[in-house]
Amino acid sequence: MNTKMKYSRCNVVGCTDPHRSVHNLPISEGTRGKWMDFIFEGNIPERIGKVLFVCANHFKLECFTNLGQYNNGLATRLTLHAGSLPSIRSSTGEANVSI
Repeated sequence: MNTKMKYSRCNVVGCTDPHRSVHNLPISEGTRGKWMDFIFEGNIPERIGKVLFVCANHFKLECFTNLGQYNNGLATRLTLHAGSLPSIRSSTGEANVSI
């Protein structure tokens, strides 16, 4: 049995840090547009994939509803508060949530 944790690729331009907690774009058009602007640094291509992910390292710590449980091993994935926006560009930013 393979016990390795699967990591998904973050689609934020320039992000190379694997993270097991990634988040799909929100359904709300307004919030979705802000995420897309962040992902592509304002240069949204005409054609993009159907599924885009943003890893937890691009969100401030207060964006997560279950950070304590995640850090204590009681949750395998972080959950975002509704309306949370990615705002941290580098992996050395505030969140840099442990994986």
